Amino acid sequence: MIKEYTRPLEQGIDSDKNIFSVLEERVERTPDDNLVEYKNAQGEWVAFTAAEFKNKVVALAKGLIARGVMPGDSVSIIAHTCWQWTALDVAIMSIGALTVPVYETNSPAQVKMIFNDANVKMAFAEDDFQRDKIESVRDQCPDLGDVHVIGLGAIDTIIEYGRAVSDAEFLEREQAVKGSDLATIVYTSGSTGTPKGGELTHANFVFIT
Repeated sequence: MIKEYTRPLEQGIDSDKNIFSVLEERVERTPDDNLVEYKNAQGEWVAFTAAEFKNKVVALAKGLIARGVMPGDSVSIIAHTCWQWTALDVAIMSIGALTVPVYETNSPAQVKMIFNDANVKMAFAEDDFQRDKIESVRDQCPDLGDVHVIGLGAIDTIIEYGRAVSDAEFLEREQAVKGSDLATIVYTSGSTGTPKGGELTHANFVFIT
């Protein structure tokens, strides 16, 4: 016998909010508290405050705009979990584009399948190994444009491109993103068959925060 338990929401949920607004609210509450901690090249723990991380996300989002990323475009990330992954993820979604994560263990054939299924326009690879995997199937991915390597300074490069984009242009893009808009397509690992993509909206994420 299946039992179902429910309870009323303690606070109403604005289903029209986007993911970037969650970061903004965090910054408004405690801008100087650490939000993202990571180990640097020397193995030491360092951190971004909430305000610093938001600024990094906005700078990356501007760079993506400068590189021609449009609302609804798919941008893939193939990397282990790191602060750069998270910053890119939020930046991509903040301007109405879609993050398409790819497992770093996926084969070139799986990368090709995912890129074509999601019409990936731009990709970020963790290192040369992941970049080479993408490049090995580039000629079979007709929508693919730029491929940037995180380990070779991709973050700084994208931020530099974004210096030509104004705050007003970023805000116009960000404020046009609604809760019902698609935020990401998350594919299964493919260990038991062809990867399957699950579509998640901004509201899906806002609901669980």
